[in-house]
Amino acid sequence: MNFFASLNNFCLDFKDFSTNYKFIRKSKDPQLGEVQLMKHKPSGKVFQVKEQSVENENDLNELLSALEDFLPYNSCNNFMVFLGFSIRQILLPAKIVRNPTTNSVKWTVYMIYEYIDHDLEKEITLKIKSDGRNFEESFLWKIMSSIVNCLEILEKTGRRYGDFRPCNVYYSKQENKLKLLYSNYAKTSFE
Repeated sequence: MNFFASLNNFCLDFKDFSTNYKFIRKSKDPQLGEVQLMKHKPSGKVFQVKEQSVENENDLNELLSALEDFLPYNSCNNFMVFLGFSIRQILLPAKIVRNPTTNSVKWTVYMIYEYIDHDLEKEITLKIKSDGRNFEESFLWKIMSSIVNCLEILEKTGRRYGDFRPCNVYYSKQENKLKLLYSNYAKTSFE
């Protein structure tokens, strides 16, 4: 398997991953789709984990390449942080692999992202329900400057975001920041 050197610091041993992360519940993320919310036992923090199964090395390398594309955005405050991944290799039983063209190995990749439970759409809905008033002008400027900052970074790296909707902009109340998830791989299909 061709492994990407830049991803070395982000790879978690599957045994460590399965030992240190506890499943909480399934959830649906607007960008990532179906995810699992998992608690990191040592820190108590909640993360979202996207699970992707691949059945051949080419698809695995394509997925790892897409994860590698994510790394430059980790250093920007306005992008959701990619924390790491773990790969589980599954050897299929011989009775399943009757056809010689069928691969006897399957991989499941678990991609770990920071979890933010609010998006801008939820925040707008809560604001309207709570007091029926509009946002302060300073908050609206914060939204605009965050989005422009992200677009500028994407433009410098030759990327396009293309799907700005309130449900695709995450709002972290703890950090009081708006964040985007650059998920190139999320649009990649391996089926």
